[in-house]
Amino acid sequence: MIESTFVLDLFKDIKQFEMFMNEYNEDKCLAYNPPKRYTDKELQEIASSLVTINDLGTLDIETRNKVLKDIKETTGASNRQLSRVLNIGRGILDSMKQQMANKTSPWHALPS
Repeated sequence: MIESTFVLDLFKDIKQFEMFMNEYNEDKCLAYNPPKRYTDKELQEIASSLVTINDLGTLDIETRNKVLKDIKETTGASNRQLSRVLNIGRGILDSMKQQMANKTSPWHALPS
């Protein structure tokens, strides 16, 4: 059973309560937006707009990692899917993930 008098005391009548509840707002507190899933073909098109996929292996490591990070942030694709679509080893993507985790960790700044 729900005690409704507390809430109804905040409004003049039930109509005002209904209007309030149906009013549009931009609150994001409980909103869940599931990540977009891309097919391999869609992901390949997105990646191709950022870099020539065949040239990915010829880039220097720093540039390659920046491009991979941009693709990952843009799409939110998994490392496994990126590896498959970009023809790059999953270990490279996993090591980038580890490096990013170490840089954002408060422990990386401490002397060893």
